[in-house]
Amino acid sequence: MTKKTVVLLVEDNEGHAKLVANAFKGFEDRFLLEIATTLNEARKYLSNTTPDIIISDMVLPDGRGLDFLLQKREVPQFPLVIMTSFGDEKVAVETMKAGALDYFVKSDVALKAMPRIVDRNLREWGHIVKQTRIDEELKRLNEQLVEANKKLEHLANFDVLTEVANRRNFMDTFEKEWKRSRRNKLPLSLVMIDVDFFKAYNDNYGHQAGDECLKKIAPLLKEVLTRPGDMVARYGGEEFVVILPETNLEGTTLIAEKLRKKVESGQIPHAASTISDYITISLGTATTIPSIRKKSDSLIAAADEALYKAKRSGRNRYEVS
Repeated sequence: MTKKTVVLLVEDNEGHAKLVANAFKGFEDRFLLEIATTLNEARKYLSNTTPDIIISDMVLPDGRGLDFLLQKREVPQFPLVIMTSFGDEKVAVETMKAGALDYFVKSDVALKAMPRIVDRNLREWGHIVKQTRIDEELKRLNEQLVEANKKLEHLANFDVLTEVANRRNFMDTFEKEWKRSRRNKLPLSLVMIDVDFFKAYNDNYGHQAGDECLKKIAPLLKEVLTRPGDMVARYGGEEFVVILPETNLEGTTLIAEKLRKKVESGQIPHAASTISDYITISLGTATTIPSIRKKSDSLIAAADEALYKAKRSGRNRYEVS
């Protein structure tokens, strides 16, 4: 059995209500017409039933159909058509802006054609509902796409293991800082970091333990860096690198020593180390004021050379280029 379309007519004019009722005769298999003569009656009806469509007179004994529309925004949405005895363009515009599906001037012809008016508006409502669902689905998919892009961007710029910036992110940031420092004639510093005897650590504890060790070291390094522009990145393997914009040689050596002490204070056991019972790091620092005559990779090479000097000098220390 096909479900009937429930039409709620809110009309206080008995003659007009009869015209509508007569118009639906012969369509009883398709429509169920309910009639309320006041807004209050309509509200009572809606407290128990949600019709498929509401046809409401604009002017009623206890208010306006438009007021009813605005007041019922909190109930499940349904199409609402406003009818009036006066063809006022301002009222029509106000009604449609308020959210009515349709607006028409009452006449005997219009009232007798109510089944067609209902059919037309329900078709339009169906298109609106369908489009709304499409829009909602597109919005949901777009939000998923934005979230996926964020995750991809994170994967592209951050090391999966340690959650600090990866080498690609470091190189991009370093080149930007190099150009900015060159333009503003400001110092730029790097600190290259290597975990002491890390191969021996892996051989002794296993590679999985080695990964866990790096995961512990990374946040220790990050804790030392307090300025927004400072960056720690995983350079490769057990090597990390720190970018220190607008930092001179003295400031860089202070931070390098803080980094060394911070990792040492983490007391990560290292039974295979020949210099300590715990994990330690060696660091190499380099500082310059970039210029057109200098290449950015010269600063990386200088910090790297200082790092190897620290390793050759006994490890668990920093050296300056």
